[in-house]
Amino acid sequence: DFIIVGSGFGGAVAAHKLVQTGARVLLLERGPWRDTQPVRGQGIRSGKPLPAGRHFYSHLVRTLSAPLLPRRGVNLNRHGLYDIHYARDMTLICASGVGGGSHAYSAMNTRPEVDNYWQKILGKAAAATMEQHYDWMLQVMGAQAPTADERIPNFTGDQFRDSPHFVADASVPQPAMGIKRDPLLNPFQNSSFFGSQTGAKTTLDVALIAPAMAQGLRVLAEHECLAVHRRAQHNDYRLDVFDHGNNRHRFFAASKVLLAAGTLNTVKLLYRSRDVGGLSGMPALGMGVGGNGDFPALWLRDMGNADMTSG
Repeated sequence: DFIIVGSGFGGAVAAHKLVQTGARVLLLERGPWRDTQPVRGQGIRSGKPLPAGRHFYSHLVRTLSAPLLPRRGVNLNRHGLYDIHYARDMTLICASGVGGGSHAYSAMNTRPEVDNYWQKILGKAAAATMEQHYDWMLQVMGAQAPTADERIPNFTGDQFRDSPHFVADASVPQPAMGIKRDPLLNPFQNSSFFGSQTGAKTTLDVALIAPAMAQGLRVLAEHECLAVHRRAQHNDYRLDVFDHGNNRHRFFAASKVLLAAGTLNTVKLLYRSRDVGGLSGMPALGMGVGGNGDFPALWLRDMGNADMTSG
């Protein structure tokens, strides 16, 4: 009934919700399962390493694209965690693997800081329903605001309590974090931007995709959708897919297709589908595209012998 392309926050949530309605759902993910303790606990033995230890450099970057490189970029390792797209106007980092970007973010789960954010977009009635979705997602991710009582290594409130440059006391609310704070389960190392080997950070492959598989969700890892074709005679869509594991093309059809391959890769897939004649129209395609709303920043502070590899 449905084919979903991409298994990050958009695809994983949609797949989880749809199988609960009894729909037959196929989830396509171009990257592999990640070889973590929770994934192995699900009986999945085909996982590929996260970029850590001796695999850091070999499994860090999947594809690199820049103005002077070939149009489709340079593929370094199909099992790499990140795509890096460097352009004049926007630089994006995209994740690859079952669970998508949940492996490659800092485990923050927050509501919009602007109170009427959804009201401006959806209207007052529809915006009111968003609260229940936030509550559900925060519960799924096990997200809670960290506190000083938990004795987290290098906790911001402790490190900057007396700093003249930052306000870091209890008056500043901390973002909810989907990460276990039991020191026996979580040594607070390697649980952020390069995945979570121990499962200390909640990732979607474990939180949503594996439970959905128990309800009938079919997941094909290392299957990259190359183009979508609208078939008017069948009233459905055909997907041209490359199976990286077996190095062959495969074709799938469904009455409905949901593209959740990330900001850039979804747009690229739509462009490619139109270029090969699979889709038509879409005159506004590519206009008003933005990144993920993130703005990275780094402050360096001389903290003597503080161990900044954990926390």
